[in-house]
Amino acid sequence: MRVLPWLGLAAAVLVAVGTWVGSRQEVAVVGAGMAGASASAELAKLGYSVRVYEARGRVGGRIHTNRDLPWPLELGAAFIHHPHRNPILNLARQNNVSTLLYDYSKGLYYDADGTKVSAESCREGFDFFEKTVFTDFFDERDALEEEEDAEWDQPMSSTLDGMGFYDRLPPPAQRLFDTFCFQYIVQDLQADLADVSSKEYDHSFLDFPRPEAPVGLAQPPPQPAARGGSTHYKQDLLVASGFDTIVKALLGATPLRLNAPVSSVTYTPEHPLFEWFDGVLTVEDWWLWTVLYDEGAAPEAACGTSGRDTLACTLGLPEWKALQSGLLDPLAASLYGALSGLAEAARHAARLAPGGAPAPLLSLGVPPGEGPGHCDKLVLTLPIGVLKNSHVAFRPPLPSSLLNAISDLGVSSTVKLGMCWQPASVFWKSETPYFHKYPADGSGKFGNGAFIEVVDLRHLTGADCLLVEAETKFADALSKLTAEDASERIMQDLRLVYPGAPSPDLGVVMSDWATSPYSAGGLVHWRVDTTTEHGAEFEYDVNRQLYWAGEHTLWQYYGNTHGAYLSGLRAAQQVHLSYLQCYGTAFTLAVLSVTSAIGGKLRLLSALATILLTALLSLMLCLSLPFS
Repeated sequence: MRVLPWLGLAAAVLVAVGTWVGSRQEVAVVGAGMAGASASAELAKLGYSVRVYEARGRVGGRIHTNRDLPWPLELGAAFIHHPHRNPILNLARQNNVSTLLYDYSKGLYYDADGTKVSAESCREGFDFFEKTVFTDFFDERDALEEEEDAEWDQPMSSTLDGMGFYDRLPPPAQRLFDTFCFQYIVQDLQADLADVSSKEYDHSFLDFPRPEAPVGLAQPPPQPAARGGSTHYKQDLLVASGFDTIVKALLGATPLRLNAPVSSVTYTPEHPLFEWFDGVLTVEDWWLWTVLYDEGAAPEAACGTSGRDTLACTLGLPEWKALQSGLLDPLAASLYGALSGLAEAARHAARLAPGGAPAPLLSLGVPPGEGPGHCDKLVLTLPIGVLKNSHVAFRPPLPSSLLNAISDLGVSSTVKLGMCWQPASVFWKSETPYFHKYPADGSGKFGNGAFIEVVDLRHLTGADCLLVEAETKFADALSKLTAEDASERIMQDLRLVYPGAPSPDLGVVMSDWATSPYSAGGLVHWRVDTTTEHGAEFEYDVNRQLYWAGEHTLWQYYGNTHGAYLSGLRAAQQVHLSYLQCYGTAFTLAVLSVTSAIGGKLRLLSALATILLTALLSLMLCLSLPFS
C-alpha cells in the first residue's frame, strides 16, 4: 500500500490546480436581493470572480428599506421569523442591525364597523381557528384523498367550506375566523385561499426543523404539533434599523451594476451526446442519495445556527453532505467521481472551436456600457413573477419541465404603505404593536377581502408612522392608485376606528411589487394541482451553466427571506461543486475509496481503474478551459 501516499499527493495537487483554475472563472449573478447577495458573498468567499447585475437603482429587491422620510420604513420584508433557528438573526447581529420583539399575543382586532373585539372573544376565536385549520382541516383533507385518488386536489377554501362549520358560526365569530385566516394564512402566502392547494398546504413548511431555545427572546416558542400542527409562534423580531443593511453587507465590495436589467440569457445548448451524460448523472445522483449515506437527518454536529449549517442540516446537498458525514461507499464514490468528471469534461471540450479558441458558455443581454456580457456560470435570482411574464428571453428555451413549473406555480400580490404624521397630528393610541381591521363592506370570507394589518411603529420604534399591509385583490386595487390616493382609501377604514383622524401630513410611501416589471408580483405559492415537485425543479442547474436562487427556488422555506438567503448559499455551493467535481474532488473521492477499501481486492481494483480514468478526464478538462 505504499502507493497510497503518492495517490494522496496527486489528489492534493489536482485539488490545488482545480482551485486555482476555478478562482479564475467568472460567475455572474442576476439580482441584488437577499438571494443574489447571499450567492455573491459565498462565491467571493470561495475565490470566484463575481459580478452582480441589478435592474433597479437600489439593492435589496423585495427587501426595500425606504429612507425618504425621517425614519426607515420597510416596504418589503420586515421580520425575522422564528429567530430561534433563523440565520438572518446572526447576520443582523454581525452588522449591528437592531431588532425589536414583536409579540403577536398583544395584537388587537376591529370589526367591520370599527368596534374593538374583546380579548376573551379573540382567545376563544383563535383556539377554534387553530383547531379547525391546523388539525381538523388535515383530517378532512386525508379523508377526501382516500375517497378520491392520489391526484385529488381542490382549493383550500373549498375544503374549509366542505367541513360545514362556517355556516354554524354566529356572524361575529365568522368575521373573527375570517380575520385569523387573513392573518395566519393569507398574509403568510399573500394569496387567496381559493387559489391555494389543499393538498400541498402545510403551515409547518414555514418553520425550521428541531426548534431549540431562542436566543434573546423572553420565552421559548411552543413546539409545533407532530402532524399539521400550528407553527404560530408568539414572538418574531421586527427589523428596526434597515433590512437593506444586511444585503449591503453581504454584497460588500462585489462589483455591482445598478440600473442594469438583463433582457436575455444565451447559454450553450446540449449536444445529443451530452444529454446522455445528463441521464447517467440523474441515475448517479439518485445512487449517491441512496448508497453513499443514509437518508435520515444529517449529523447533529452539522445543525448549527449559521446559514451554511442550517442549509447542510436541512437540505443536505448530496456531495456536500457525503463529504461532511464520511458515509462513503467506496465503489459508488469512485463511479460518482468518474461520471461527474466525464460529463463535465465532455461539456467543456465541446466549447473548443476548430481553431482551438474556447467559445463563451454564457452571454447576457445587458445595457450598453454595463458589460462584459459573458460569464462561465450564471446564478439567476429572477422573481417568479418575472419568470412567468417572460421578461427575460432564454436562448435556447429553458427545459420544458422548468417552464411548466414556472407556468403552474402561483404568484402572490401584496402592497405596503408607510404613512407618517407630524407629532402634533398623531391621533392613535400606542397601545398595541399591531391591529387588524375587518373589511368595512362586511365581505371577507376566509380572509378574502379588503382586510388591513396596521403596524404601529410609534409603539415599536418611536416613529410617528403606521405601516399598513393589504393582500390579494385589495392589494391589486391599491397598487393601481397613487400613494396618496391609496392612503386615503386606507384612512376610510382607520376613521371607523378613530373618527376624525387626519390624513398623513408628513408623507406617504408605497411598495411597487405589483407594478414593477422587476418583481411582477409577490411571493410564490402552491396553486391547485401544483406540488412541491414544481418548486423542486429549481434545485437543478441547466446544463451546468444556469443556477437558481430566490424564495421560490427553495420549497422548504418558500416565501421567506431566510429561504432566499439559503437558496443563494445553495446556488453558490452548486457552482463550486461543479468545478470541484472536475478539478479534484472526483479524484479525491476515488482516493478515499481506495483508502477505505484496503480489505477488498475487487473494490480496490475498481477504484484504481477509476482513479486513472478520472485523472485523464480531469487533465482533458483543464486543457480545454480558458485561462484568460
